[in-house]
Amino acid sequence: KPPVKFVDRAVTVEIERQEKPLKELLHTIPPQYGISPLLMAAIIERESGGRANAIRFEPGQMGRAAKFTKNQDEARMYASSHGLAQVMGWWAPEFQLTWAQLYDPETNITTASKILKRCFDRTKAKSKVDQIRDAASCYNGSTIYGEAIVNRLGELLIERSL
Repeated sequence: KPPVKFVDRAVTVEIERQEKPLKELLHTIPPQYGISPLLMAAIIERESGGRANAIRFEPGQMGRAAKFTKNQDEARMYASSHGLAQVMGWWAPEFQLTWAQLYDPETNITTASKILKRCFDRTKAKSKVDQIRDAASCYNGSTIYGEAIVNRLGELLIERSL
């Protein structure tokens, strides 16, 4: 299937054809968890470029994956990020999901929103910018990532407003 371009004001993300358009999913799911659709769009853009079938093996996560299984093939799936928002495989059991379900855009965005909400809950006493930076860093495990997301949101807001 050829990709379809999704444009939500200044946010452009390449996505695969799906039953519910990404725009609808972004405007309905993340707000249920107190997450901005623009923030989720920036994460999806950064994580997968909008590809619902994206998968990336994260070798540094094999130690954590070993806590779930001794089987090396399964461990690789636990140590891989899946779908639009690149949800780590080791989240699947906690949310009672299979890895295959993480490739469903609605399930992926819902799971990512739940994870981000947990991250935001840890940052309540901080300024909004620090909350977003720290929550994004918590989501990805990297402070550099948090800075990149804040910078991308700044770019998007400038493009929308000025």
